Amino acid sequence: MRCRVNRNDCKYIIYFISIFMVVAGCSSGNKLIDNRNGEIEIGILSPDSLPHSYVSDVYRLDYGDIFDVHFLYNKEYSQDEIRVGPDGKITYPYVGEINVRGMALSEVDSILTGSFSRILLDPEISIIQRKFRTLYVYLLGEVGSPGGYKAENAKTLLQALALGKGITEKAKENGVIVIRRVGKEHVVGIQIDLKKIINDNHYEYNIPIEPLDIVLVPKSRIYKISGFMGSFLDIIERPANLYLKGWQIVQTKAIYDYYYLKENEE
Repeated sequence: MRCRVNRNDCKYIIYFISIFMVVAGCSSGNKLIDNRNGEIEIGILSPDSLPHSYVSDVYRLDYGDIFDVHFLYNKEYSQDEIRVGPDGKITYPYVGEINVRGMALSEVDSILTGSFSRILLDPEISIIQRKFRTLYVYLLGEVGSPGGYKAENAKTLLQALALGKGITEKAKENGVIVIRRVGKEHVVGIQIDLKKIINDNHYEYNIPIEPLDIVLVPKSRIYKISGFMGSFLDIIERPANLYLKGWQIVQTKAIYDYYYLKENEE
């Protein structure tokens, strides 16, 4: 089973990561790197006023969500524990395959009601969320074990790095970047100097990590952007065949394997 990724989504993420990498390569310390109307703004980081991750007003289904479908008067058509597959699809009797990725439960209700109206008179359907998908944070770059980790186990930056078995000897400790989506098309980079936390006991910079954050640990030497971007695109697009939609990278064992950056980039 394969799912094609929207290359524009990849380019969107890569564009901002390339900007953050350039900024990290030219500076160090604790900073907030923001893109406003196409212009990059670099400001002083205030741990007390960090921007939070974008959350849609309506919960949207994706891989790993599980829900029940109940027919009020025709219970023989009810189904329990319907799991959204890695390709974003479900299969329902008498309807077939439905791509529910990105849909609200009310939209799925409308599709099923419309389909069953062909064989039932005024079907009454209710859909109940049984289980919400697991959310992850992602570690890239110079960490011992890059990959995706359950967000519930990575509440802070240091906890996230610990899950990734810490940073390597090549890591640029004063330029770690947390990439966070704060709007539909708004991404910020939160640059952290680990030395300030560990050596100077400024634990206010051990910032909270939120679901879907990407923690990027660059090398001590400045990346050649073209080489890093080629590597990152390869990392995204290959496991994207095992599913990437927009910002949300689906966690699979295969994605762990691809998160290792290519060695000897110059």
